[in-house]
Amino acid sequence: MISPEHVEGAETINAAQAKALFDQGAVFIDLRPQEDFAKGHIAAAININIAGAFNRNMIEKKIPKDQTVIFYCYGVHCLRSYTACVRAVSWGYQKVKYFRDGLPAWIAADYPVRSGI
Repeated sequence: MISPEHVEGAETINAAQAKALFDQGAVFIDLRPQEDFAKGHIAAAININIAGAFNRNMIEKKIPKDQTVIFYCYGVHCLRSYTACVRAVSWGYQKVKYFRDGLPAWIAADYPVRSGI
């Protein structure tokens, strides 16, 4: 399955745009399971497994609604970031970034990755 290219109410961004936001201190949410997050993730990303703890209360505790938030996962063959963006927009978040290409594009661009939790 291929993830949709756009999410209504969110902005689809590529790796270069994600890196620019990273450099500005934007919040990145990694939606993958903790064991995959531990193997490697975007430096400073917060891990909230969409199949687990991801819900409105959890997100509202971590991210103010007026803050830019970037959701990512395994890339275009994963629906996690798409689903998270749809939910965040429905919860009133207005600066939602859909990093559809996700971690594979980030790594391919040789941007900062960390391992561990």
